[in-house]
Amino acid sequence: MGTISSGNNVRHYQFVTHRHPGFWDNPDIFDPERFSTERSTGRHSYAYFPFGGGRRQCIGKNLALMEIHLSLAMLLQRFHFDLQPGWHVKMDPELSLRLKDGLWMYLKSV
Repeated sequence: MGTISSGNNVRHYQFVTHRHPGFWDNPDIFDPERFSTERSTGRHSYAYFPFGGGRRQCIGKNLALMEIHLSLAMLLQRFHFDLQPGWHVKMDPELSLRLKDGLWMYLKSV
């Protein structure tokens, strides 16, 4: 490992770390089970840090996690989501990961 001299800026790029094969099996595949207790044992605590880490975590972390659970629960009770045929999802990894050109979907009432 190298040495970082005083005065240099260092960036820790979440997009790269969250997809690093040294931390994750099949890093580019959607696999929510990778966060299970059994599969997380021994993984470095900063292999996944969507809200930052240590003393510098986002103050909105708990609110964001609660909001996404409630929002998804309400939407999935009312709608079925289908990706628009022919639409290709493209990532736009900036400061936070977002989708380039959005996500075009059809919603059907359940």
